[in-house]
Amino acid sequence: MSEKKIRLVIDGLKTREENLPSSYPYSQINASIYLGAVPSLNIQNIPKKSFVGCLRNFQVGRKHMYTYQKNNGVLPCLDNILENGVSFFNEGGYIVIENTFLINLEYRIAFSIRPRSFTGILIHAGSNQQNYLTLYMKGGMLTASGNNGAGEFSLSVTLQQSLCDGQWHSVAVSQKQNIIYLDVDTNRNYTAALSPKLSTSHAQPLYFGRVPVNLETPWLPIQDVFLGCLKNMKINDKSILLNKMSNIHGVVSLEGCPAY
Repeated sequence: MSEKKIRLVIDGLKTREENLPSSYPYSQINASIYLGAVPSLNIQNIPKKSFVGCLRNFQVGRKHMYTYQKNNGVLPCLDNILENGVSFFNEGGYIVIENTFLINLEYRIAFSIRPRSFTGILIHAGSNQQNYLTLYMKGGMLTASGNNGAGEFSLSVTLQQSLCDGQWHSVAVSQKQNIIYLDVDTNRNYTAALSPKLSTSHAQPLYFGRVPVNLETPWLPIQDVFLGCLKNMKINDKSILLNKMSNIHGVVSLEGCPAY
């Protein structure tokens, strides 16, 4: 846009040019720029549907814009060939795997991950330190910690190879009677948990990817989001259809994972 004209240029070719009205408030333009769709504003003659596709090299006044003030569910472009899985990005996001998970009953949670960061929350359930389960990575070590109402437990597995090697790694955390098992690829660790005298557990959501921001968990050693890919999720040997998940929060793509 020049001082008195506005131009539309596509692929370097000027396709349309119009004069701006003399009443145009040049010196009063101080508004937000939205990409992809218009928020719920009372603006006429503007399409309500969002843009579908990828955008890059965005410029304002010939200046490239690399950051943004707010992201409303926009995912990074996945240009490579995709394989089955769910992608988690830097912006942070999580999915609710199950709404009725019970911590003090026997269970098995298994999945495969291909991380792009050595630190991050994998799974979490529970809203207080007396009844929770968390599986997280920290510095490449996987740790399962929790409390079934009778006391806290913690166990870890450290791999000889890097978790961020571009390969898929199988992970499982399970409880049988009062023994907690943590399996990572072919490595296993286990510990005994105290048996609760009374059932203090109640059904609660099981999250993957991060702890929701409105759920305070100050006792956890990390709050980092998971960055990478997830597939082959099973709860008690029952497969979870990840590409059909509807309870998604933040920047998460169900369309697949970039193939290495």
